[in-house]
Amino acid sequence: MMNTVAAKDIIPLLDLTSLNDSDNESSTRALCKKAVTAHGHVAAVCVYPQWVSCAREALAEFGATDIELATVVNFPQGNDDQATVLAQTKRALDDGATEIDVVIPYQALIDGDEESPAALLKAVCELTHQRGALVKVILETGALESEKFILLAAGIAVDAGADFLKTSTGKIATGATVEAVDLLVETISAKGVADHVGIKVSGGVRSKADADAYLDLIIDHLGKDWLSAAHFRFGASSLLDDLLDQV
Repeated sequence: MMNTVAAKDIIPLLDLTSLNDSDNESSTRALCKKAVTAHGHVAAVCVYPQWVSCAREALAEFGATDIELATVVNFPQGNDDQATVLAQTKRALDDGATEIDVVIPYQALIDGDEESPAALLKAVCELTHQRGALVKVILETGALESEKFILLAAGIAVDAGADFLKTSTGKIATGATVEAVDLLVETISAKGVADHVGIKVSGGVRSKADADAYLDLIIDHLGKDWLSAAHFRFGASSLLDDLLDQV
């Protein structure tokens, strides 16, 4: 079933993202300015931890304090130790982050270790929630490959307290796929948490045509009312340009 979502209605679902080694103060300010469009604000901007303070100041300057400020920890390989990840998280929260996108230790899961990934995610969720912020768990579904591991990672993330399940870092060849997102929908539905656990599709979504496939999936399984920033996001940089061309 094909569902039509207008380009202007997708803009509020975007986490406008820049996670490049070349990022600097100028590019961070430009990202924040771009997040404020003539057709409404995006949901969030997502930057590396070292640019959180700069982004916070820029969003305030541009009158966009309603835009959430996201950053990444344990990124991108998901293999930092728990103490390091918690220190990264605390600093980001201190600097003004309102959303933490944390990479699950996915290689550990593949190697048969479920306990340490679960413990790390639970610790990050507890710290972040104490500060009134949200946690998006990056599953790196393209590295997990099999349905078994995607479902396992998604279940661990939900049980640890994740507010969103996020597909990808955008740093490996395989980003988001409709098949992987279908498994995230399956997990959320099976666990009965659709009222408080959302999905962030990230990695390779560059056009409205790309986005439409995921929107159709969500509408068909969870309903059109689920398409709000509280439940569903796209993590993207170039998608906004394509949407604005179609408004």
